[in-house]
Amino acid sequence: MIEGIATTISWPGWLWTTLFIPIIHIVGVLHAIDATMHQRSAQGAVAWAITLTLFPYFALPAYWAFGPRKFKSYKGKISNSRNAFTDLTRSTLDAIRSSQNEIPEEYVFDLQFLEKIADWPLTHGNTLTIHPDGEEFFEKFFQKISEAKDYILIHFYIIYEDETGKELKKRLIEKAAEGVRVYLMYDQVGSMNLSHSYLEELREAGVEINEFCTNRGLTNRFRLNFRNHRKLMVVDGAWASIGGHNLGDNYRTGDSQCGFLQDLSIIIQGPAVIPIQRTLAQDWYWGADSLPDFKWESQIHDEDISLLPLATGPIDEIDNCSLYLMNLIRIAKKRLWLTTPYFTPDDVIMSTLQLAALRGIDVQLIIPETTDLRIAHLATRASARELAQSGARIFEYSLGFIHQKLIIVDDDFASVGSANLDNRSLHLNFEESVFIANERKVLELQEIFKGEKKKSHEISEHLLQTPYLKMIPQQVARLFSPVL
Repeated sequence: MIEGIATTISWPGWLWTTLFIPIIHIVGVLHAIDATMHQRSAQGAVAWAITLTLFPYFALPAYWAFGPRKFKSYKGKISNSRNAFTDLTRSTLDAIRSSQNEIPEEYVFDLQFLEKIADWPLTHGNTLTIHPDGEEFFEKFFQKISEAKDYILIHFYIIYEDETGKELKKRLIEKAAEGVRVYLMYDQVGSMNLSHSYLEELREAGVEINEFCTNRGLTNRFRLNFRNHRKLMVVDGAWASIGGHNLGDNYRTGDSQCGFLQDLSIIIQGPAVIPIQRTLAQDWYWGADSLPDFKWESQIHDEDISLLPLATGPIDEIDNCSLYLMNLIRIAKKRLWLTTPYFTPDDVIMSTLQLAALRGIDVQLIIPETTDLRIAHLATRASARELAQSGARIFEYSLGFIHQKLIIVDDDFASVGSANLDNRSLHLNFEESVFIANERKVLELQEIFKGEKKKSHEISEHLLQTPYLKMIPQQVARLFSPVL
């Protein structure tokens, strides 16, 4: 009898040894093959292949969450509905193409490349207002909501439930009561602290809510590494806002952790609104399985600003965000000015920046002195030191936390949007940037950059003289930059 009990107790251990462990190792090997086939860098592929083969018990959950570089489910769903989006925008595209101005010959191929990855032409006849002041931006932002007649479509990576968040709720409820259709999206991870009561109050008022979840569906349960980092609004298909501001008091008045928070957003009107609306419509379709009735016609404006919005993310066949930034760096002839809160670019972007500095291009980078994430700040210092070694000038913003995402190329071009110069924006996040080809607006952005530089101090020499013991934590932090 005792022998029978002992045999029964030992059976699970035997089963574990003979069946479960080999299966786990086989699964680990299969995932190692997948990592070898799909990782962008050889270093990443080798690291995943070794850990998945030797330590599958720990590596498999990590790979399911952080390993995949492409969000195939989203891509497949949007591809299936691509004809619908093409039909909606065809008449607008035809009108835009018939009104194209001549592109300077020296930039023809560069702009053709940008149009190809944007899947949209450079549009003329736009208006553009630049808002480097958070209070001013949100004043205009809420004004456009108040002026809405048909619909409001909003996505923010983070919506805080503070006074600014409450003001958004109040205004959206008011517009819904007027019969305006209101669609609100937010990122599952970025806005994880948004309360159920906040959302229910909006729903009860008739606002349609859509949480952007990358773990929707059975095969995506562990897919938490992708983020919808965009900050966009479209009103009546006529106005759009885009930039770096999240929706909260700290983007207007600062906070106790980082102090003053400096950012940059723009509000546009004209044909460039349409591709931004297409981005929002696709994101909405992913989460809601339906597509609301939006306006897809645009009006040409006399201000005639040339703009090209570009949506990038983990559904791209190739790393369009990285290629976009690389091309901006490459075409610079005399000046390349950049601001970013996180500076941990991949090797390709770093090499391209170093090449620009070594060619004699005036490369200047503003990063924050104060940060919201210590490990990211250490990694940023390590990357900035590497860039400074090539002759670039590095500045740290002294008045708080600079959250701008701005690139200025000579007197000709600029880029504003949500993409940081870090691995997450380059490869993992859904981002939106606007390419600006207008000398007057570029000069305006140059003045903004100069103003931020006056509030900063140069640290180029200091970085080059960093003591060895201080370099160690910076370099270690940089190792984690792919998942920061």
